[in-house]
Amino acid sequence: MTELGRLEKVDLRNAWATEAGDFTPWLAGEENIRLLSETVGLELEVQATEKEVGPFRADILCKDEALVWGFPDFKDKYISVRALGIEPSAREQWGEQHEWLLLKLIMMDKVFRPRFAALRASGEPESIDA
Repeated sequence: MTELGRLEKVDLRNAWATEAGDFTPWLAGEENIRLLSETVGLELEVQATEKEVGPFRADILCKDEALVWGFPDFKDKYISVRALGIEPSAREQWGEQHEWLLLKLIMMDKVFRPRFAALRASGEPESIDA
């Protein structure tokens, strides 16, 4: 039988004191970005970190996409993937934007659906039929 570990809530500041100075360089490291790429199904080739890209700042600028996140006071957290060369306010690019978004949503579903299905709330039976 496979032994499963438990997820634990940890204080991110114990691992990374600052987002820009500690977390971003850690994630942009060769092994970590490779693992992230494999896990979420993105082809991430790091070009730069903490770089201004048009109206926003990319934490990690990749070949075709930018990764942006925020951990304000480590309370509210968000992570986003932005397509480079596509401006949301440009109506002539809406078709391209929708195609990109649909591909990302399909990819996210493929990656995260099995992970969510494998989660079990405390007190639930050992076996859950889907």
